Amino acid sequence: MYAIEIFYSDEDEGFIAIVPELPGCPAFGETEEKALKGGKDCHAALAADRKRD
Repeated sequence: MYAIEIFYSDEDEGFIAIVPELPGCPAFGETEEKALKGGKDCHAALAADRKRD
């Protein structure tokens, strides 16, 4: 399992979730919860793609 970092972006006026070990998988949300969900969804999609390879 990977750590997900969430921070507020003044520029984007919302929260950004990133997984440092998975570059190219940032997620945006108006709330921390929405950003976290987006980060988890991205992680799940990448994991599914890796299983197919």
